[in-house]
Amino acid sequence: MKTLTNLLRAGVLPKHSFKETNDLVLINTRSLSGASICFVLFFVALPTFEWPYLGLTLFTAVTCLLIMVSNYFHKFQLAIFFFLVIAPAVMMTYVFIFGSIGIELYLIPGATFATYLLYPSKWKSALFFVYLLLLFVSSKLILLWKFDTPVLNELQGVLYFPNIVLALSLTYLATLMFRSFQEDQRIELNRSNQVKQRLMSIISHDLRSPVISLKQLLGYAEKVGLEEDEFKEYLKRLTTSVQYTSEMIDKVLFWANNQMKGIEVEKKNFDIGQLVEEVLDVAQESAKQKEVKLNFHRNGELTVDADPEMLRLVLSNVVNNAVKFSPKKVGEVSVGISKMEGFACVEVKDNGIGMSESEMEQIFALEKTVSLGSDGEKGAGIGLVLSKELIEMNGGELLAFRNEERGMRMCITLPAKDA
Repeated sequence: MKTLTNLLRAGVLPKHSFKETNDLVLINTRSLSGASICFVLFFVALPTFEWPYLGLTLFTAVTCLLIMVSNYFHKFQLAIFFFLVIAPAVMMTYVFIFGSIGIELYLIPGATFATYLLYPSKWKSALFFVYLLLLFVSSKLILLWKFDTPVLNELQGVLYFPNIVLALSLTYLATLMFRSFQEDQRIELNRSNQVKQRLMSIISHDLRSPVISLKQLLGYAEKVGLEEDEFKEYLKRLTTSVQYTSEMIDKVLFWANNQMKGIEVEKKNFDIGQLVEEVLDVAQESAKQKEVKLNFHRNGELTVDADPEMLRLVLSNVVNNAVKFSPKKVGEVSVGISKMEGFACVEVKDNGIGMSESEMEQIFALEKTVSLGSDGEKGAGIGLVLSKELIEMNGGELLAFRNEERGMRMCITLPAKDA
């Protein structure tokens, strides 16, 4: 059993994805089966002493084995060539020389495997399906016109080839749909695994670190007699750490719930400027601690159609990020609202440390490296990921740009209601 498993996994490497591994095992299984069938047929036909057939059967068995050898030496394109081009051509040789021995039926699973293996490159999949379909139809024409086969009546003659073509076409479509469904399942499984891995990373590191800090601070305060000023300083640090941990837990739980269960969007018409003011009022405390200036510019009322609580969370994430990466004492965060082409745009601009081009490419990626703020502030790394998801659920976009001089500019767009 172990030897058989090793044969079927010929060419499989640890770096191969689930799909690549699955495809290799599939090709090897078909090739090993083909070689075994050819050897069985060789011995079955040996008493007939039909040497042309026996020789071609051995050649077919060797071709099947060459496919596995090509995979073993990681010549995957060569294996595909043998599998989808040479093997079907050999089938046609059988038909042309020996007539009605049923060999053309192997072209049907060949077409199915071609469709399955070449997904998601649909043009290649269709190309090889048509190639194998033409071979199959040609084999039937050879059998009808070259060899002594039953004569078809008028109705049979009209329906014979259309039925063959339609049956194979349905096989192609069914296989394509199955592969597409399987690919969707694979993507969903990978996404679910990413969620779990990110949650474990956050729990084991980002949430564990502040809890350990709290424990250390409390232990130190308990053992060492503190003056009132020192106690107030430690209390301030404890408050900041607890607030950070609490906010992070809220974000993580909200994001995890959105990923696992989904969240319903409850859209309302409301003035986005008023919501921005409320968010900025809450952000004033953290901005004061870093002596970062918050500016807000608006031109009258601007109504949007969105979920206000989702937007509140997004605005809070974006504004707090801007404060987090702004320089202490000289930092400045500007928030402006405008309307263009039926959309309301909230722009949050800072003069902070900014991002490199490589960091910009990963800004909305779940697996990105978490950066510290300008004053060493930490983060769970999911704020912008969550924000982008929520904005898109509301029919808008979250865009990020690098400022020409320094800092970042985040733009939130949402469908605006006509006044």
